[in-house]
Amino acid sequence: MKGDQISPLVRVSTIADIFDAMTTRRCYRGAMKSFDALLEMKEHLGFQVDQVYFRTFVEMMGNAEA
Repeated sequence: MKGDQISPLVRVSTIADIFDAMTTRRCYRGAMKSFDALLEMKEHLGFQVDQVYFRTFVEMMGNAEA
């Protein structure tokens, strides 16, 4: 499945799950800073995550009032 075949909930959940995995300390590695995680997601996940939802996620992370 790809694109519109994947529900919006799954696309948003995937982005949040990846971000959480990268920014949470694990027994085998430390937690990444939020900015570094977002940058790495942008550089390495490119077409693997929905770009519209990812852009919105990044904007919401930068908005202190959200």
